[in-house]
Amino acid sequence: MPRDPRRRWTPEEDDKLKHFKTEYPNLPWGDVIKLANLQDRDEKSCWERWNNHLKSDFNKEKFSPQEDERIIYLRRHDVGWASMAENYLRGRAPNAIKNRWNNYLKKRHATTSDPVREDLEARVDEALTTKVDPESPDEETSNHSVASTSDSDDLIPNLHPNALCSIEDTFTI
Repeated sequence: MPRDPRRRWTPEEDDKLKHFKTEYPNLPWGDVIKLANLQDRDEKSCWERWNNHLKSDFNKEKFSPQEDERIIYLRRHDVGWASMAENYLRGRAPNAIKNRWNNYLKKRHATTSDPVREDLEARVDEALTTKVDPESPDEETSNHSVASTSDSDDLIPNLHPNALCSIEDTFTI
């Protein structure tokens, strides 16, 4: 029987996928499909459903203005969706971040006047690059690389899905 690639997921299918993926987290997707009796779903669609919608550790609340600011800043600096989710917006799915950018922020960002945007970005860049190494207080990090800071966790402001702070608090602009 040919599979309809655009068929919506039913609540029953979601429940089955959640149950078996939670019960057997290391089981390959093909085996989860067999156990859950989801033969008309393929491994890719199950993986996408789980990783973009059903995982319980994702924050599904409305995006905050602080998160929007971070997405705009990080997108301007060519940070990828997965990296944003993993390092800067923990608790958000990469797909949710991408959708937020494409459906709302890209338009808003394009209408921001260049001088205002450039001033904000310059201030954030300055705050990021003048971070002092706690091991040697007289030395500043390079003005060209944020990765050279001694404590990379300082660059990850949202360590918990429910922890939010503004970009001003994070980077002390």
